[in-house]
Amino acid sequence: MGAPLFASHSHSQNTLIPTGIDGISPARLESEAMRRLDELTPGEEARIQAVRAPARLLRRLFALGIRPGSRVRLLRRAPLGDPLEVRVGESLVALRRREARGVVLEDEG
Repeated sequence: MGAPLFASHSHSQNTLIPTGIDGISPARLESEAMRRLDELTPGEEARIQAVRAPARLLRRLFALGIRPGSRVRLLRRAPLGDPLEVRVGESLVALRRREARGVVLEDEG
């Protein structure tokens, strides 16, 4: 079924990195040109391209519906910018800004 979605990056950090998701190289996923969930403005919606997080957080995000292919809408930010409230499907989820930074969005342009 092709390459695994994620591969171990660092034993010390237990960070997972995408391995060429839908033709997007890991280097491009690291690029600042890729839009991330924490960059949406309230009311804006996008489709998730990839999720980059430590294994434990990745499992939690996937269980909440935050996974590649899902649509997500930023509803609001707390007064100091953290946490963010997002809608995924019919669920409302609060994410720390650093967690939302690991959610890479599809280019809809």
